[in-house]
Amino acid sequence: MKKLLVALSFLAIFGASSAQSSTADSTKSTDTAAKKSRHFITRNVKSDSMFVVRLPAAPGQGYSWQLIDSSFSEFVTFEKEDSKNQVKSQAGSSSIQVFRFKAIKPGTATIRFIYGQSLQKPYPKDAPRRIIKIVIS
Repeated sequence: MKKLLVALSFLAIFGASSAQSSTADSTKSTDTAAKKSRHFITRNVKSDSMFVVRLPAAPGQGYSWQLIDSSFSEFVTFEKEDSKNQVKSQAGSSSIQVFRFKAIKPGTATIRFIYGQSLQKPYPKDAPRRIIKIVIS
């Protein structure tokens, strides 16, 4: 229980984004709400370069980030995902999930993540989300 509270406290520092349903209209409204918060990040990268997205997670508790869709695939390819334990961490404690991507051509892509337990689907409407806008030059 203590580990779960630590993980949730860690997430509270970064915040939890608003809920969204699977419809396009609600995705747009969530994107708009996320742009007004810290849950929307813009990154500039060069074409044909690798980049990473790091997100705090608690995989020992069964919580991890998942890609919501692959709508970014025209401009960005997903390479792999792994996690790194935080320094001085104990088994089951928080870690950082590292998602590796490659920018394949100039343009703009949006990468969306959702946080939760992978066996609990559908994800709760209030599950934390992150939106990363990638501008490729």
